Amino acid sequence: MYKLPCSDKNQRGSGLVGLLVVIFIIGIVLWYMTASFNGIDSPSSPGGVQEDLEKGRQAGQQQDLQRLREAIQLYRAERGTNPDSLQVLVAEDYIPASTLTDSEGETYNYDPQTGEVEAP
Repeated sequence: MYKLPCSDKNQRGSGLVGLLVVIFIIGIVLWYMTASFNGIDSPSSPGGVQEDLEKGRQAGQQQDLQRLREAIQLYRAERGTNPDSLQVLVAEDYIPASTLTDSEGETYNYDPQTGEVEAP
């Protein structure tokens, strides 16, 4: 009888590794199916993706507003006056241009008299 060139020593544990890989793949498939059945991927479900996207948009907007307020305060501390517009802060490298608009592309409202900035 002809014996394959690999020895039994090299094959020890290969069945266990294969079994662990299969169990891992089955676990990922089950996790994905459970997430889909629970409505996590469904935008129309209450508390689903749409609500999370809105919360993320609001959080990003609050961060932008905070950055704008800090840049205005820094400008005021260095120059003694409020900037004429938010574009001045971009031109003077206080903030990046992307901070001037929210995630929907709307520009933040700025009052140069008071130095206050608000969401669109």
